[in-house]
Amino acid sequence: MKYSELEQLLKKAGCYPLKGKQINGHPAWYSPKTGKKFGTSNHASLDVKPGTLQQILKDAGLD
Repeated sequence: MKYSELEQLLKKAGCYPLKGKQINGHPAWYSPKTGKKFGTSNHASLDVKPGTLQQILKDAGLD
C-alpha cells in the first residue's frame, strides 16, 4: 500500500491531518476513534513498510 492510499483510507475512517503539526518531521494525524496522534510520511508514492502500516492502522483504530 502506498502512503497516498493509506491517507485516503484514514480520511474515510474519520481521521484527519493536523494542519501545521509534525511528529519527528512527518505530518501529524489525529484519530477521533482512539484519541491518538500519529505520523505518516511526506512521500505519497512510496510503499508503507508492513510494521509501519500495522502501527498506523492500530493508532487510527483500524486494526
